[in-house]
Amino acid sequence: MVEWKRNADGKQDDDIFFWNNFRTSGLNLYLAPRLVIGHLELLIKWPGADLDGIYETTGDYYRHGPPCDIWR
Repeated sequence: MVEWKRNADGKQDDDIFFWNNFRTSGLNLYLAPRLVIGHLELLIKWPGADLDGIYETTGDYYRHGPPCDIWR
């Protein structure tokens, strides 16, 4: 059985939380190989000091606020 743990920085992605919760809830999973499901992660794009984009996850924003090197 695969064990999904937190990253070295303590972060646990939403999809890993989902599968850990799925397992502990005692649910069953069935395979539909012809069904394609994509992966979506919500990001915030900030203008950097050089006006290039700086991407930040919503979780990092809630924990730490906006990046320190954004354009002001």
